[in-house]
Amino acid sequence: METHTPIKRSKAFVQFSREHHFGLLQAWQIRHDLAIEVPAELISRYVLDFFEKDLRGHFKKEEKYLFGKLPVGDPLREQAEKEHQQLYALTIL
Repeated sequence: METHTPIKRSKAFVQFSREHHFGLLQAWQIRHDLAIEVPAELISRYVLDFFEKDLRGHFKKEEKYLFGKLPVGDPLREQAEKEHQQLYALTIL
């Protein structure tokens, strides 16, 4: 079995990494709640609350500090910007 040495990341990315981890946990929670038939209204409120309290700020930091480090037209930057726009559109109240 092949072993891999963990990638050392800059300390500047630790908070982004934590926030991504919590975002993945939220996605897991939503899937779990759907599976046990939690009412959609409750899940919707939960999603919108999480977006307003956590994701919106996280996205703004990514857009300010990370996206600008990639050149305009870079495929990864374009994909990230597109995904953010899709999520903003889904959560507009």
